[in-house]
Amino acid sequence: MPQFPVILKKRGAEVRIYPPSKTKNRYRVLYRLGSKRVERVYLNYAEAKREADAILRKIQTQGAHSLQLSNQEAREYLDLKLKASKRGMRVADVIADWSDATELLDDPRDLVNAVRAHNRSKPERLLTLEESVRDYIASRKGQVAKRTFDGVCQALERFSQSFACRLDQLTRSSIKAYIQALRMKRTGKAVSAKTRNIHRE
Repeated sequence: MPQFPVILKKRGAEVRIYPPSKTKNRYRVLYRLGSKRVERVYLNYAEAKREADAILRKIQTQGAHSLQLSNQEAREYLDLKLKASKRGMRVADVIADWSDATELLDDPRDLVNAVRAHNRSKPERLLTLEESVRDYIASRKGQVAKRTFDGVCQALERFSQSFACRLDQLTRSSIKAYIQALRMKRTGKAVSAKTRNIHRE
């Protein structure tokens, strides 16, 4: 037999096993839930050790509070904890935010519908110039001759790389200045009037 009390420890959690005594004729497993001391009794040491190991594992994986939950409640808690962690939140934060949000509603079951309605009311995000060019190029692929398509791609990609802004933020003066400043990549000379007209189109 082991030396009693048997003390099982892991990462700050502790469970103890005590042998039968003159006043208590069964093996006792003791642990704490916050400030409360919990005691469970078993007929033999093997059963007590098996249960003590299970209690220690449960405290480590689910927290001491899980020992107060049913199996279904423990599964629901773990599912909530996983979803919260994916959002970088703690379970306590999720519950607090849910409570605050549902206080604003007549029926707390309407929370999801309220969020969906809010998202629908938000203004649509405007595309950047680069995103707009990318979408336009994708829509024109296969619609024109390859040589024409390649020329359009080259001109538009060069254009979009010169402006880090949304499409609606472009001004006539900035486009005109861009076209006037166009240079040939190899020689650095100004492009021809024909090339500038192509860019205008």
